[in-house]
Amino acid sequence: MRVLGPGRPERFNFVEYLHASGGGDSSSVTDAIMEIVDLADKRGGKGDKGNQFFNRYSRRTVASAVDVVSASGERMSLSAILDVITGAPQTPDQADDRKWRDESRSAYYFQAADDRARGLPEEKRKDYEQARGFFFGEYASLAGETGSSVRATITSVLDPFSRSPLRELFCTTTTWRPEDAFEKGDWLLIDMPTHKYGFASSMAQVLIKYAIQKAAQRRVRPDRPCLLVMDECQELMSGNDQQFACVARSSRVAMLAMTQNVSNLLRTFGDPDEVNSLVGNFRNKWFFSVDDKPTAELASFMAGEAYDVATGGGQDWDYDPFALFGREKDQRQNLNWREERRAAVEPAEFARLRTGGAHGYAEAVLFSGGRTFSNGLHYLLVKMPQWDV
Repeated sequence: MRVLGPGRPERFNFVEYLHASGGGDSSSVTDAIMEIVDLADKRGGKGDKGNQFFNRYSRRTVASAVDVVSASGERMSLSAILDVITGAPQTPDQADDRKWRDESRSAYYFQAADDRARGLPEEKRKDYEQARGFFFGEYASLAGETGSSVRATITSVLDPFSRSPLRELFCTTTTWRPEDAFEKGDWLLIDMPTHKYGFASSMAQVLIKYAIQKAAQRRVRPDRPCLLVMDECQELMSGNDQQFACVARSSRVAMLAMTQNVSNLLRTFGDPDEVNSLVGNFRNKWFFSVDDKPTAELASFMAGEAYDVATGGGQDWDYDPFALFGREKDQRQNLNWREERRAAVEPAEFARLRTGGAHGYAEAVLFSGGRTFSNGLHYLLVKMPQWDV
């Protein structure tokens, strides 16, 4: 068991690792940073088209900065990437300004890359030339407010990595790699409770999750399975999880995602279709006692519908008022039936599942795609005994 967290021994320099494991390509580092930006946007409830523009431009800016640092030959680090972005020319004329060239940390990386450019492989040289052209041209020509917004989007999200505890955990050295799980069977526990470390905890877990997912997809003919456990998963989910869930099985990775209810996921993603897509990619779904309406309705929908035969009828008769004791004169009877569709399991039933405690066990309904249980259905009521810990 390996433990990563404040006061714990493990470290993971995610920028250095992802850049090296990706063969020096900028995409892995860029995607990881944008995962954090995406997480921050979901926390802030941002999803309008204007914000999407800034996210796309931020992605391009980060990718270009990674190419500049890579071409310079300096150590790949988050601080180097930020130096390039924050110190890049903010006007076309500033690039020719002697003071900027002498004092800007960003200018140092550009100069070092210029000196090494001719000796770089052709693909790397073209990547750098494109990045240089972006920063000295389009980026420097951005309107003042637009350029400031792009820089603020990146720096504000990455600012926590400039101080404890994220700086020590993710920006120093590397003692743990995702491959340790596949090659050695090591477990990694992230000891950063959300209630104590807040958003920093979510960022740490998202980075580790992303690195493991990418490492798992790089494996060729994987033999050892891997388990990703995410408690309070609504704090950690991103668009990449939807894509990975589609291929996790071929990478021999099982994902265990736990949340209190579907409403938490809706709050995170905002779009019900995204939530349905994510949930739909999990083969097994466990529903415990819940009174959240979207969750109960989803579970009921998954159970499907059943047909019932509804019967009815009656009888009536006419009395002869002159007959002794009011004997009936004419008697009629009728009987009818019809088929009715209803929910196989009503939403309210999920609020009645036992929650443990005095009962000594908790109940859950398990749905498993492509499987028929002993009851002849695709779902099963499961009782789980509880033990004192």
